[in-house]
Amino acid sequence: MERKYDAETLAALRKEERTENIFGTSVIVRGIPFEKRRGGMDPRWREHKYGGAGAVNNLTKPAFPAEIMQLPAEQILLKIQSLMAGALDAKPRREEDAEFDVSCTWTTIASGGREVGAYRYERRSGAKEGRCCVLLLHGGGWFMGKPVYNDLTARYIAQNADALVFDVDYSLAPQNKFPAALEDVWSVLEYVSEHAETLGIARNKIAVMGGSAGANLAAALSLKDRDEGKEQLALQILQVPVVLLANIPVEGYSASEADFELSDEVEKLLGKQEPMEKSAALKLMVEGYVKHYPDDVHQPYLSPMLGELKGVAPALMHVASLDSLWPQGVFYARRLREAGVYVRVIKYDGIEHETESGELGSAVSAYIER
Repeated sequence: MERKYDAETLAALRKEERTENIFGTSVIVRGIPFEKRRGGMDPRWREHKYGGAGAVNNLTKPAFPAEIMQLPAEQILLKIQSLMAGALDAKPRREEDAEFDVSCTWTTIASGGREVGAYRYERRSGAKEGRCCVLLLHGGGWFMGKPVYNDLTARYIAQNADALVFDVDYSLAPQNKFPAALEDVWSVLEYVSEHAETLGIARNKIAVMGGSAGANLAAALSLKDRDEGKEQLALQILQVPVVLLANIPVEGYSASEADFELSDEVEKLLGKQEPMEKSAALKLMVEGYVKHYPDDVHQPYLSPMLGELKGVAPALMHVASLDSLWPQGVFYARRLREAGVYVRVIKYDGIEHETESGELGSAVSAYIER
């Protein structure tokens, strides 16, 4: 998402920042700049996604043909992949159009008996030895998406944090069931850790960053890194994460429709919101991702919320107030803290589910530099 906030708007965003106790844990909340009303949509988001003021009152959510939605889960996902093929074939932004002094090259990483493709981003000049490395994992419900969706974020981080970024092309469902995607990203993590000196990175400055389903993989990767005794990750960055793949009871967690504060105009567009773990959409995607539904979803590498979290990498988390995933994200932050893991969690008011954002990439790069 290529947009820029002017200095006045950024100052207002900082001014609107407050701290709230949500689900028993401390959350930094960033309100909508210049907007005192609760439950609204950020006008900059509305302009970006819906085409300007008033559009939020006139649009309805798109739907796929009804006959497709009557098919078994795997066939539905394959049909959606086919319908979205043009978007999936998107290419990285051309170098001459980029605003950054950053190179982007395709590479294939061979490690642990697997070959995984990735776009490699780094500064063209001025890169320092011992820089950090970020593994970037795109969203898309485990069955869609391409690493190029993160192009803007990858460039922000590579330039502003002087990071070596690998935007990973992990295996997609339903053609490749769990744990194929996790094994792909694990092999990339093993590779960058083992070849840190050659890559010019510091072995103790490796982070994983994912959005939505990519954040699910990032959280699972942190668990696996702990379980294998490797401790290769210094940071996990979770954007609008999905960490509970079904409506499974979790002690202390009880999210509902009442937790979503929506203005009348936003509710008209989005409908009443409910926690994602209760939704048919998530069920469909998960059925296509796992081999045995619903039994598999209890595994911590699929539903990190259900795992033992002590000893995993520190976390930076972003959630969005108009996204049905935010309740489980915030409660996951609480569970991490209860396990002694450092977490910084920020909830953005007035935006929906979003994993590709220049401003967010810039904010993350500043955090990594610390």
